Amino acid sequence: MDYARTGGIAAFDDRLVIFDNGQAVYSRRIAKGEFTLPEDRLSEMKSLLSDADFPSLASSYPAPSPGADYFSYTLTHDGKTVTTETGGIPDPLIAVISRLDAILADYAPLT
Repeated sequence: MDYARTGGIAAFDDRLVIFDNGQAVYSRRIAKGEFTLPEDRLSEMKSLLSDADFPSLASSYPAPSPGADYFSYTLTHDGKTVTTETGGIPDPLIAVISRLDAILADYAPLT
């Protein structure tokens, strides 16, 4: 899976790629690196994507109205790409995005 989060008041520019074997690479505004995602967290991500029925989602979920400090999110999985923004995230993707943000915070801290 390939996840990107940009924008927000702090001008985030994050990218996280997690491979099927749990190997992951990331880039953030001030850091780049790699790590191995533990099997339990990898399984959780796969389950969340399955529960979200990712292949059936539309390709774009824009925010209902523009916002200067909104985040933009792009997630690609198994050849399907979905983009969304703060306020437009569909319910099935809320948990997926939340977990991906948590993985970035846990394994790719800004400090």
